[in-house]
Amino acid sequence: MSESDIILTVCSVINSSNFKTPRKRISINPNNIVTKSRRTEFIYARRLASVLLKHGQKKSFNKVGNSLGTDHATVLWSIRQFRDISEVETLPLEMLRAALDRLNTPCSVRSDIIINLWGTDNYTKYSKILIK
Repeated sequence: MSESDIILTVCSVINSSNFKTPRKRISINPNNIVTKSRRTEFIYARRLASVLLKHGQKKSFNKVGNSLGTDHATVLWSIRQFRDISEVETLPLEMLRAALDRLNTPCSVRSDIIINLWGTDNYTKYSKILIK
């Protein structure tokens, strides 16, 4: 799975997710992910892409930042926000599961993502959601 596959998959997942906007269908493309826009769907897309590139592809924070048009500190913050929000909301986990399914991600990579994001103490909780 290439970097561009991940970004296209993130766009597809966000476009088909449960975002609610008044009278407007969400439609994002890869260019939206690298913008500095603060629109909620773009933020979720960048967070999801950060998680997949960092933990799914094992890229450094700098390389992920370069791919997304930002710096390493913003990538680190995005991943922490994704982790923290996913502990209280289901939408980030649903989007991550959908992206992993569309990318045909093997269980070993899914396990690595769970351990890197939430640690071994929470492995059972998140593996029920993210591993087939």
